[in-house]
Amino acid sequence: MLNISTNKAPKSLLVMILFAILIQGWFVNTINFIGPQDAGYLNIARSMFTSDVITAAEKELTIDYVDHSPFYVAVSGFVYFLTGDIDGVLKICYLLFSVILLVSVFLISLRLYDRETAIISSFLVLLLPALSVTIYYAMRHVIFISLLYLSLYFLLKAYLDKRLRYYSLGGLALGLGYMTRGEGLVIFIAVLTVFILTSIFEERRFNKDVFKRIIIFASCFILFYVTQLLLIYNSTGDWGMGGRKDYQYAQFIFGQAAIVGIQDASGSGTYEYGHKLYGTGEENNFSIFNAIKRNPSAYMERLIGNYRNLLYEFPSPPVLPFILLPFLGIALIELLKNHESVKAHILLFAIVIAMLSLLIFIFNVQTRHLTPIVPIMIIWSAYGIKKTQDTLRGKGLTKLAYLPSILIILSLSMMFFTYTKSIAAAIPRETKAIGEWIQSNSSASDLVIVPKKWFDERIYLQYYSKRKVRQHPTVNEGSILMLRQGQGAELPAHKVDYKGFEHEDAIIDSYIKDLIPARLYAFKVKDHQVVVYEMQ
Repeated sequence: MLNISTNKAPKSLLVMILFAILIQGWFVNTINFIGPQDAGYLNIARSMFTSDVITAAEKELTIDYVDHSPFYVAVSGFVYFLTGDIDGVLKICYLLFSVILLVSVFLISLRLYDRETAIISSFLVLLLPALSVTIYYAMRHVIFISLLYLSLYFLLKAYLDKRLRYYSLGGLALGLGYMTRGEGLVIFIAVLTVFILTSIFEERRFNKDVFKRIIIFASCFILFYVTQLLLIYNSTGDWGMGGRKDYQYAQFIFGQAAIVGIQDASGSGTYEYGHKLYGTGEENNFSIFNAIKRNPSAYMERLIGNYRNLLYEFPSPPVLPFILLPFLGIALIELLKNHESVKAHILLFAIVIAMLSLLIFIFNVQTRHLTPIVPIMIIWSAYGIKKTQDTLRGKGLTKLAYLPSILIILSLSMMFFTYTKSIAAAIPRETKAIGEWIQSNSSASDLVIVPKKWFDERIYLQYYSKRKVRQHPTVNEGSILMLRQGQGAELPAHKVDYKGFEHEDAIIDSYIKDLIPARLYAFKVKDHQVVVYEMQ
């Protein structure tokens, strides 16, 4: 691979950064809403970095988030400390880390190929729905992916140029990524394996210089890894080597239900299905390995389902649109032609294999989980587009040389804006107004009850109202019940064991069985009304 880096590259990168600010700025202002996961992270960040006191209801949304994604909490808390605008934190974080991702992909493409490929890959990063619409509602995905590719750029420089400072920078960036999402550990193991094996097989020895490079990389990553371990131990009393074991176990059993198509608006039904197959986790200290041994036939069904889902999800518009697949194929054929090109891309192959193995064998394949490997597919697709344009130039079709890029960028632009508009229209924005009204017209000990089908809406309502919100099957769609007798303080807090809350319905039944609803206020929500009732 040639690194055709000209003096025009910095100017091109600056132009792409300006494009990123414009396009992603429009995106965040169009969406302009807080995702259900981010509600909890923002609550804990606000409480840690300011003197704000969070209510019991707000604390419920944050119960496991400090040790689960501490770097995201630190970043969002710092931004809130600087701005004082909790609703603006996500916008700033998204813009910042989107630019970091774009810069990283540009520099990786420039190092492996040339400026033209770097520009094409930058446009694809900006416009592909997988890297915007799909992950906006879980900001730690955005941060993790950005840090992963920043780390990949440093590690690529380290691997190809054998420069010590890039080993340290790569380890530090990947360590911060691990403190955002636990998948960073799998990437670390994959990269470390590549460094060791290539040193043995290419240099035919494992000398002092090789040892020094690997130790520097590993030490910088382990610095953050140990910090995360201590946070987990302080919170749970257990050493979660790859993150919180209860959370990992919960994701494992949740994935089983997702694979066989069991859906439940509240999420509890999916966990209950997994518990029936593998156990609650308490009996084996939340060991995924022991759960697999308990029911190997269910696990085999899971593997087959994950392979099937991979073939379905990967070549889809939210992940990798069909129009990019031919160019991806062209790039891979070109890259596999000789040993040197394979060597230059071995880190990229390692990351793809590591992430897919984690999804197939432990968790489950779905659109959002595939996003960490999408930038690699983008880089390869951009190279395939560049090779196609070189072929057109070689045949004397100079005026048509940029036609592939133009058609791809126009197609992705229409897809990006269509996806953004459709999702923005579906966001339950009225929940914010309802929650703020409830906060102003209730006390902290009140309990709010919503329909059983409300899931994201329940989290939004709890976030904006700062009151405990529960689902109940007897509440009609379009109704919200308020209990003012202090039951919000009495009702047990939601915990992070993900076992469902099967006893809550009976408790709430006992609260409301002798009460009569009195209409308080009606809100216009799209094509229907949502009425708030006080139970008297």
